[in-house]
Amino acid sequence: MDNTLIKKSGKNLRKALRIGLKKGAEIINDSSAKHHRYDRQSGNLDKAKSVEVVNDFLVIAWLDGSVSGAKKYALAIHNGHSGRNTKKNAGNQTWKPDQFMFKAAKKEKKKIEDMLEGIVNKYTKRIF
Repeated sequence: MDNTLIKKSGKNLRKALRIGLKKGAEIINDSSAKHHRYDRQSGNLDKAKSVEVVNDFLVIAWLDGSVSGAKKYALAIHNGHSGRNTKKNAGNQTWKPDQFMFKAAKKEKKKIEDMLEGIVNKYTKRIF
């Protein structure tokens, strides 16, 4: 077997996996909109979702704080919020966590695994 072919295929596989992982995180972000139980018109939940490529083998779907107001609202929905019993915050609500990002990741896990397995199979067939 030609060593150059193995190196080239390895680089191509690595690049394809990076793209696939990013697509997987985007699938989770898109799916998460279907899994939260709060319907507000502000769009802050969707604005707060972000995808970050850390390296070739790590991509993160997360709630980003760079959008004004979006992070605070999205994290409160995802992790829950307990109202404070003070005069200043008398109108604050308390609600249970709605971990929509985790629900979406769990629901889409098989789809993402199948996609990544297809990528690996495609590139390993070229080598062997």
